[in-house]
Amino acid sequence: MKRLLFVIVFLCCLSAPAFGSGSIVEATSILERWTAFHWGRDCLVWLVHYPEELVDPWVAAEAARSGMSEAESAQYRASFTSELRIADTEPFLLTVYVFGPRPLDLGSFASAVQLETNEGKKIPPLSYERKFDQPLSGIVQGLVFFPKQAEKGFSVIIKNLGIHEEQRFSFDRADGPLVAAAEPEVVVVELPPAPKKEPVKPQPPKREKPTPTPPPPPPVATPQELAELKPEPVVVDLPVPEKQK
Repeated sequence: MKRLLFVIVFLCCLSAPAFGSGSIVEATSILERWTAFHWGRDCLVWLVHYPEELVDPWVAAEAARSGMSEAESAQYRASFTSELRIADTEPFLLTVYVFGPRPLDLGSFASAVQLETNEGKKIPPLSYERKFDQPLSGIVQGLVFFPKQAEKGFSVIIKNLGIHEEQRFSFDRADGPLVAAAEPEVVVVELPPAPKKEPVKPQPPKREKPTPTPPPPPPVATPQELAELKPEPVVVDLPVPEKQK
């Protein structure tokens, strides 16, 4: 647990502001060259190798960031190299992220994860964290140590990731020059002048047609006029029936 926490803190420190420090730029460049990853079936696996060349720039960057004295810097260096066993092994940080419904079973870890030399010789790990012997779920992270190699042209082979029989994790070991971030160049683009628009002449207001006046309501008849319109009763003379003799 102590070692795992040390590694997690070590990686998290990379995200701290560097304030233009040349040491942290160099350390980050080394780690980028020695990082590789591959997708497996419902998983993502990546490896980070910690070479000896990382020690000096990393310790210098951490000492400058924390304001360490010379004695504190020497103590930090001793702890750093001891935890990662850089002097006598090839240390790797192995991280497996399993996001599928089933755990990932690598089987025998010593057979599934091996270092391959330039000559094609496969070498099992010297030691590793025993959590990798169990089926893996979620994020599992731990250190793996291989025997020290004189030649750095090696790669790591991992089997049982669910897609290929084995997958090779290779690294860019070239010591390329560190390129400082260049300031973005300002590009001025001259655009053609926009076409002139003629001013819009004001249009005279449209004269609205007058609304026609509604017809006046019909006059109300007076009671006298209504009486004159009342029809006269008609009297009809009916014949008188004759008496029977």
